[in-house]
Amino acid sequence: MEINEAKNIVKSIYLQAAALGGFEVNPESPEVLVELVQEGFERVNPERRAEAAANIIDVISMALRITEQNNKTIMDEQSIDDAKEKICPVYPFGR
Repeated sequence: MEINEAKNIVKSIYLQAAALGGFEVNPESPEVLVELVQEGFERVNPERRAEAAANIIDVISMALRITEQNNKTIMDEQSIDDAKEKICPVYPFGR
């Protein structure tokens, strides 16, 4: 898988998860996830690719929960940053 494909897939998952959760999305917030993917992509061992995918989904899931807990209607960069703080470091995403 190429880096651009991975970034597009993560953006898509994030946008779909937000829609399923009933949230709007700040236009800049997907880029925070893209940066996380960019930082970790080269470190992904092909034998641990599923673990890396599960971990980025965990970050997205936590961002959904944080947005809801804060009674927000829009997922933003802060929600993702807060999720990273709670979840990371996880493979292959450090702090």
